[in-house]
Amino acid sequence: MYIIEGKAHIPKDTKSNPLFIVPDEVIKITAKKLGLNHGGLRGIDPACGVGTIPRVITQIGGSCDGIEIDSHQYNIAVREAKNSNVILGDFTKAESDKYNYIYTSLPFTWFKNEYPLTKIATALKSMLTSDGKLIIDSTDIANRNAESWPLANVQAEYFKKHGFKLDQTLTFTTTKRQDMTDNIFLELVFSLK
Repeated sequence: MYIIEGKAHIPKDTKSNPLFIVPDEVIKITAKKLGLNHGGLRGIDPACGVGTIPRVITQIGGSCDGIEIDSHQYNIAVREAKNSNVILGDFTKAESDKYNYIYTSLPFTWFKNEYPLTKIATALKSMLTSDGKLIIDSTDIANRNAESWPLANVQAEYFKKHGFKLDQTLTFTTTKRQDMTDNIFLELVFSLK
């Protein structure tokens, strides 16, 4: 388990809840532990929001592109992740290259509601090289819209059911930032079956 401060970089003009933005420390430690900061590996965040994951990975020497469907967040991501290629679009419909890794924080509510998740797994698999890694930013218990559910377990079961194998879980906790919605961050690392 990693103990972190939990400070998150909140870009100017962010409209989404800043408490849902992954702290830079989580991304840096995860990227270094998995070797994503080495040149030669290509990565993508297919739901990049304001560009946090691509921004941090390129800052530490890696390569990470982004896709964002929301035009406001896309504009922020282009500004924030200026060393990454960020495109506006729906990753489930995008023609994509093959990447060595996908590192993303998918909207947690997708795993609570009846969202058409099958097309998400299919799209993510089509983006990965055969030896690629899928890293999902998660938490043990999601608290959203006055509901709670065991997000990491739901995500792990979903991805295992759709052609992925859970290889490891990196756990991060913070006790300093009490205003955070999530004080535990789980980075779920999958490979293709």
